[in-house]
Amino acid sequence: MRIMLILLLLFSTPLLAVSQAEAERLFSQGQYPEALAAFESLAETDTPEHLYLLARSQFHAGQYAAAEDSLAAALKHEPQNVEALYLQGSVKVSRVSEVSIFSKVGLAKQALSSWQQLVTLDPTHIEGVYALASYYLSAPGIAGGDLKKGEAVLEDLGKLSPAWEKLGRFNLLSKQEKFAAAEIMLRQASNEISGRAFPAYVLANFYIQQQNFDQAQIALNDYISREKTWNDPEPSMVAMLQGKIYAGLGRKAEARQELEKALGLVRRPDLRALVKAALEEL
Repeated sequence: MRIMLILLLLFSTPLLAVSQAEAERLFSQGQYPEALAAFESLAETDTPEHLYLLARSQFHAGQYAAAEDSLAAALKHEPQNVEALYLQGSVKVSRVSEVSIFSKVGLAKQALSSWQQLVTLDPTHIEGVYALASYYLSAPGIAGGDLKKGEAVLEDLGKLSPAWEKLGRFNLLSKQEKFAAAEIMLRQASNEISGRAFPAYVLANFYIQQQNFDQAQIALNDYISREKTWNDPEPSMVAMLQGKIYAGLGRKAEARQELEKALGLVRRPDLRALVKAALEEL
């Protein structure tokens, strides 16, 4: 018996490596609760890579405070980890909806700071530059929003990728209520950023807001058909949009079914609030 115990201890490291690979596989397949459990079970929790991967899973599980702690620890080891800074900004923005009004501006400014640091460290990080531009264009002035800065960052983004600049300019045109021009810009961006799924999701959501539900369904089908990455909208958000489309088309029973499906899938509190609001509108 003692020999068996010694053998188990000797061969424990390869088993942990397999578990890490399994955790990453679960995450890549969108099985976020299972991936989180797998990452939490790993013994080596202090490496920057593990902390970052753990934070991604915590983010998808709606455990924002835990994700912040994991990212803070990862960045303590690697202050120049741009992927951790990118995620840190996303986590802090997502937390804005769950804190008191007195804390909202502070959290939003922290998100801005994360993305500013990212872009300073790596001015070629396209999604980081896009996030920074989007923040400047959409946030209120009290939280650091600034249209002039946003347009300047958009120009920098255009030098990296004209397609991503179009996606950013869609945000600006929408804010200015220039919806016809915004639609053209977004359709072009969605077609040109063919390697990412979320522009098609943004297009579907835009058409829902414009009450063009047939085009929204086409765009959502396009999103579903594209290959996904970890920061694309999750299945609960797909079900939510599908429910809204069905509601707009007068298919109330199917709309409720999709929205209840979304409510059962969603883990993030900010997204859960969106699903509940959509159900209340039926």
